Amino acid sequence: MAEMDVLRLYNLPLHEYTMPVIHCARSPVSIPTALVLLGDDLSAHLEQIRAFVRDYLEQSCFNKGIVLYNDNGDAARLQPLIDAIQHDSVLSKFRQVFCLTGGLDAFVNEFPGLCEAYVARDPDGFFYAFPSRVRPNLFVSGSSSANESILRDLRIDAVLNAGAHDARLDAVFFPGVDDDRYLYLDFEDDLAVALSPYIARAIPFLQAAVQAGRRVLVHCHEGRSRSVSLVVAYLMVTEHLGLDEALKSVRLARPIAQPNLSFMRQLRQFEENKNKK
Repeated sequence: MAEMDVLRLYNLPLHEYTMPVIHCARSPVSIPTALVLLGDDLSAHLEQIRAFVRDYLEQSCFNKGIVLYNDNGDAARLQPLIDAIQHDSVLSKFRQVFCLTGGLDAFVNEFPGLCEAYVARDPDGFFYAFPSRVRPNLFVSGSSSANESILRDLRIDAVLNAGAHDARLDAVFFPGVDDDRYLYLDFEDDLAVALSPYIARAIPFLQAAVQAGRRVLVHCHEGRSRSVSLVVAYLMVTEHLGLDEALKSVRLARPIAQPNLSFMRQLRQFEENKNKK
């Protein structure tokens, strides 16, 4: 059995059933997308997990693993279920069984209110695209995360929209929000785009938001190229990272992160110019 920390679990990301997450806690609230095991019958639990895997996950999940958690991360209490999984004809196919470090308590401490808010959701709105958390106050995502429910649940109160035209029409503004909490940069994910003017506007906005103690979301349409390019540039400046190190840091939270080839060349030039100063 291996351990998985809270941030890695959150950044799976939780809105996608990439790995089964199994709730073995006594708490009435659960981590988003987790299967809540009912009753105390171990054989019934195995059947619930088999059905969950069959109905909601692709076969590739067996290569990634399964995550179990209880209230406080007490792995010894999970051992009977772990043993049963490892001897089950179907579930033993999982490459690895993970135990969530600190359990539900650690997740609730890191993301207060998120579990309760998710459980309270209307069943018709069950799937929510949670943004990837790159730093405690910095999130990156596609436009599907730029909605009022998610921002409120994660206590995000500043948004940088990196050219997602569809999301700008539905931009989330909290009551009484000031303009300094929302920045829209109108540019395409195109090889012909000059990135530097947008970096020049993005970095001060992000610095101001983080210094003010706000949580800020940077998003484009897919959360892959435009938003990632701006976040990488921000980390290069504020944390004095090289391009490769900054991009690696973002990919730890969001594996799909990949600026287009032109943006990568421009970020490399940005790195060289920064080093000359």
